[in-house]
This record gives sequence, structure tokens and C-alpha cells, in this order.
Amino acid sequence: MIDSITTYKLADVLVDEPHMQPILNAMAEKVSAFHIAEGALLGSLVEEEHRQLPLIILRSQRIPDGWPLTVEECDAFLDVFQSDYMDSMSYLVWTGDGFAVGVPAEPISEILAHYPRCDQMVVVWITETELVLDYIDMDEQLYERMDVAQNSWRLGRFIPDKEYAETKMAQFPPLLSDTEMRIISERGEPLYLLNGPGFGRI
Repeated sequence: MIDSITTYKLADVLVDEPHMQPILNAMAEKVSAFHIAEGALLGSLVEEEHRQLPLIILRSQRIPDGWPLTVEECDAFLDVFQSDYMDSMSYLVWTGDGFAVGVPAEPISEILAHYPRCDQMVVVWITETELVLDYIDMDEQLYERMDVAQNSWRLGRFIPDKEYAETKMAQFPPLLSDTEMRIISERGEPLYLLNGPGFGRI
């Protein structure tokens, strides 16, 4: 198991792994985006035995250099803004200083289904000038919380009424574009949603 976070200069990475440039360029066209692949995409950045792990790349104009180092463990979050409980979206969320970012749980569950025995997932944060390499421990608790369809009642809940939500949202920083998506996190802070497979397009 790997539990360390490694930070690289993004420019240096792209010199050594130029095949990543088109993917990052496509992601940069969105305010916030994620990309799902396999650890092999990272080439020499990961050991050979970790190149068969699932990989998620996270990039957002909201994420400055250093922010990923403030991030706590990822967790699942159920958005209950919709009145129909069963239609509420759920996300895998990373919370750091002042805000959180999230990706829909469904595409993550789908990719993990192709790696039934993996115990970790590679996470790459792309910031202004850095690439930050991290890992998620895919333990049984997280798998259960990801299984939204059958286990949504186990997820943490934050249920604002409409008036509270509108008032709280008005206090958040302005959106960077009319396509940027944002909800309220369990802490009452902004939770920015990343575009990716099955959730907008890259």
C-alpha cells in the first residue's frame, strides 16, 4: 500500500510524458474536469506494479498550487437538493481548505468494476504548475458508500431548505463560467463538480 503524496513540476512531467499533453489540454477547456484511465498513462511516474491500477485525474481552475496537500480523505456525499430522494445525485468528494471538489460516483463505480481486486486507486491533481500524485484506499467502507443505488441510506446527509440554499449560495465566490456546477457541501462550503465521463463532456 502507498500512502505518500508526491509533487512534480508539471512542465517537467510533460517533457518526460508528452502523451499526457492532449488529455490535459482537453481538460483545461473546462473550468473543472476529471479524466478516468489506468495508471499506465503516467508512465515513469508510477512503479510498474502500479500501472494496472485505476486512475483519476482531477483538474480545476479553482485548485491552486498547494491546495491538494490540504485535502482530507475522500468520502461519498449525497446531494439531496432534489425533492425525489431516489433521484438525488451522489459524488466522491475531496475536501480541502475552503471548498471541496466532487465527481459523480457512477463513473467511478463503473471503472472500479473492471478492477475487482484492486486495493487502491491512483489520484492525480493538476494544479497551476504542479502535478500531485496521491492514492485512494479502496476499502470495503468506501465501496459500500459508493454503491449508491443500494446503500444511499448510509451516506452522510446535508439537507438545506430552498431559502437556506439560496442565501448560502449567494455568499460563495462568483461562478467562473455559466457552465460551472456547484452545490453545498456537508460543511456548508462550496462543492464544485467536475465534468467528465457521463457528466458533461471533456
